[in-house]
Amino acid sequence: MDSSLAFYTTPRRRDTREAALTAWRLLSIDIIHGEWRFRFWAGRAAAGRLGPGRDRAAAGKGGNTVSLVQLLSQKKAGLLREWVSRVLETYPDEAARFLKGQKDPFANPVRHIVVESLEGLYDGLLGERGDDDVRTALDRIVRTRAVQDFTPSQATGFVFLLKAVVREGLSRAESEALAGELREFEDRLDGLALLAFDIYMSCRERLFELKVKEIRSGTAALLGRAKCPSAVFREREGGESPH
Repeated sequence: MDSSLAFYTTPRRRDTREAALTAWRLLSIDIIHGEWRFRFWAGRAAAGRLGPGRDRAAAGKGGNTVSLVQLLSQKKAGLLREWVSRVLETYPDEAARFLKGQKDPFANPVRHIVVESLEGLYDGLLGERGDDDVRTALDRIVRTRAVQDFTPSQATGFVFLLKAVVREGLSRAESEALAGELREFEDRLDGLALLAFDIYMSCRERLFELKVKEIRSGTAALLGRAKCPSAVFREREGGESPH
């Protein structure tokens, strides 16, 4: 078994272990030149499919069936708008009001990053964008939240908000008919959240390194300008050392 899954092989709750294994199966992660690259295995080969595509929801008078991906594509505008709204609500009240109200990308770059990133992630989950595009979208929003006043769970928890948005956006009949595909979709969200956490930790480590570097540079500068008491006394006395 992959050593990266060792944490989940200890005697713990079975559902936790199985959830982690499912997430890793659905999320292939490689390290290329020190950077994460990931590939979604399920639902990328053909449009309109998610995973094995066992379940379909009836739609229309002709009894045609649609996959979860097709349904989420049809409902994209409303679901994406709600996801963006809930992510912006994770900010403090005053900041959230500004982020929601100011839609100028130049006056409100944070909102612009959130909107663009979430759309990229949404499309990527449906197989409509390439892996690099999805990785870039995730990296942008996580980096933005990593430098703000969020805990690790708050900074990366925005991924899980889409679960509730999707479930609330589907009718009861649709949820029941597409139960299998819905579980697979949520497993992929779990995998995406794992990657988001890794990006967050990488950002925090980089910030820590920069702070240490600034402290060291500042200390060196201070020491370079500082003078010992005897040197100051000699300058004041015209070069004479004290006796």
